[in-house]
Amino acid sequence: TMKPIKLIFLDIDGVIAHQTSRFAAQQAGYDIYTQAHKHHQLDTNILHLIQHLQDTHQASIVISSKAWSLDTIEEQAELFANTGVELRLFNEVEGMYKVDYTIPLAKDRLLALLPEIYKHDYTAVHGRKYTPAEIEDNLYDIYKTQRGSYIQRYLDKLKDQGYDVDYICIDDDGDYSIIDPLRYVHVKRGELSNGFNSMHYQKVDDHFSKAVTHPEAKAA
Repeated sequence: TMKPIKLIFLDIDGVIAHQTSRFAAQQAGYDIYTQAHKHHQLDTNILHLIQHLQDTHQASIVISSKAWSLDTIEEQAELFANTGVELRLFNEVEGMYKVDYTIPLAKDRLLALLPEIYKHDYTAVHGRKYTPAEIEDNLYDIYKTQRGSYIQRYLDKLKDQGYDVDYICIDDDGDYSIIDPLRYVHVKRGELSNGFNSMHYQKVDDHFSKAVTHPEAKAA
């Protein structure tokens, strides 16, 4: 039997951090580009909205940010622990997927998925293909333009592990053309319009409350 889980793929910049929250943190005297103060640029009001969604729907978070994907899993876990708002991050431990640990799509996870991505020819970026040797150095570029593909491979992997995943992606930009559009909450101009808000919250809530009928559900 398949194990049902709910995942929220969450981008950071333009979604839970934005120009206003970064400016406020800097005005308060934090050096937000250091590991110790990095978490101050996250908007805690937004984190509380996300926390409420995860608690209401028993969902776990997968960080799918491009800039923050170069952090290690430990660094990402520490970042969220430091905010004081408890987000439940989703993790794979020794081949078993468990909730309440932490494995976002961090560098370690992206590298683990790369052979799959490469095999599916997803590594053409800006009209050029990277050789396997070049991929690690250009991981940021590749992931930025192939986010939907990475998430789809990740979902396929979970399915192989026996999970029945209900998911939604929240992002301010990125190529999600491979993902069902009803599972993509687009935070338009998030950097300038203060990121994730109650309108986006409603879309996620509707999705997990089954107020939205997906084309794939009708087909099944």
